[in-house]
Amino acid sequence: MASFAVRAVAVAALSLALSLPACSSTPAVCPCHGMFSAYVAIPPPDADATPAAIVTVSTDPPCVAADDGTGHVTVSRPLAGRCDVLVRLSNNDIYTFSVEFQAVGQAGACCSNLPFPVDASVPVLFDAGTGG
Repeated sequence: MASFAVRAVAVAALSLALSLPACSSTPAVCPCHGMFSAYVAIPPPDADATPAAIVTVSTDPPCVAADDGTGHVTVSRPLAGRCDVLVRLSNNDIYTFSVEFQAVGQAGACCSNLPFPVDASVPVLFDAGTGG
């Protein structure tokens, strides 16, 4: 079960990495802006749950988490660290999960220290709702 979340994060992160333009050796022309994101399905695909719409997504700064409109939550952060995310569905179920970001690249190199998602927990049903 946990391997699905890790695979999903790895695929999403790899897709982003492959879409970045190559860096030059001069930091002044590095095309590295923004943050890498992890994409997590809510509820997880193998959960025995009736699909319900995502109503709210929350996390603490500097993390940013949002509903992408397709049943997935996008999570990013500007620095290495962990993001704990809470998601409430339209049936009042509440899921929690976390994403770990690590800095990639060599210090001082172009595009160094970008936060990259390296691990994610499988969303866990924290509180079963009343069916809304």
